[in-house]
Amino acid sequence: TGIEAISTEANQLALQLIQGLRSLKYKINSPHRNNHVGAIVNFGPTNDSPLKSVDAIEKRLLDSKVAFAKRVPGIRVSPHAHNLAADIEKTLSFLA
Repeated sequence: TGIEAISTEANQLALQLIQGLRSLKYKINSPHRNNHVGAIVNFGPTNDSPLKSVDAIEKRLLDSKVAFAKRVPGIRVSPHAHNLAADIEKTLSFLA
C-alpha cells in the first residue's frame, strides 16, 4: 500500500543517514536495531566526529537550511517521503 511504501522509503533513508553518521564517527542515540530502524534518528557528537558539540551541529544544520530538532541528548533528523537519498548525502556532507 501507499503507507507501507512511504514507511519503507523513510526507513531506508534513515538507515542511509545512520550509516553515514556512523562513518563520520557520530554517536547514534536512537534505539535502532538490525531489524527495526524507524524514521527518527537522534545523534550527537563524539571526540572523533568532525563537529564536537550539539551546538556546533545545530549551527551547521541551521546555516545549511536542514530541517532538524534539538532533542536531548542530541539532534533529531526525521527523513520522510518527500526526502531523497541525495538529501541525506547533502546533510552528511554538511556534517563532515
